[in-house]
Amino acid sequence: MKANTKTLYGIATLTGALLLTAPALAQDDEGDGAAACYTVSGESRYQALGYSHVVTVTNRCDAALQCAVWTDVDPKKRSVSVAPNSSSEVVLRVGSPAREFKAQGTCE
Repeated sequence: MKANTKTLYGIATLTGALLLTAPALAQDDEGDGAAACYTVSGESRYQALGYSHVVTVTNRCDAALQCAVWTDVDPKKRSVSVAPNSSSEVVLRVGSPAREFKAQGTCE
């Protein structure tokens, strides 16, 4: 069966777009493989008095993770436990005038 060129181009374009928008994998200095299990991402949510800075840790492995998360706006580390194959959110700032921030974290 001959593949349609437009269909192949569309699939390649969609795949590239998905790769560009996917969150980067977190880095793990110990090299124990935990870094392959989680991602850390941030989201600002507008509320009445400003933006809430929310950090989400997504665990894709079969073991629970203990994580420390922080942002470039709030460098104080906060602890969060993430159950196997689930996600946890932590609100680090409420009422911020800033919409943009960079979420960071490490897990083990």
